[in-house]
Amino acid sequence: MSLVVGIRTRRSEPVIYADPGQLALARHKYVVFRGAKGLALGSVVRTPSELVWAEIGDQPLPSVLGVATSSDLGNLQRNLEM
Repeated sequence: MSLVVGIRTRRSEPVIYADPGQLALARHKYVVFRGAKGLALGSVVRTPSELVWAEIGDQPLPSVLGVATSSDLGNLQRNLEM
C-alpha cells in the first residue's frame, strides 16, 4: 500500500493522486506538485491515506513539492483573470 493524497487543479478535472512525502496536508490546502506537464498548482481534495496500488493504476505517482506560497496563489489568481 502507498500513502497518497488526492489533488485537483480545477473543479472539472479528475483527481490526481500524488505522493505527499513527509508533508502534513489537509483538505482545501493548495500545493505545488510535479505533474505530467511540469509544475502545477492544485487543491487537496483527499487527505493523505493509504490506497492499494491497483486503485491508482500503474503510472508513477507525481510528487508534492510543497505547500503553495502567497506568491503562488497570486500567480494563480492573475492567470484566472486573463
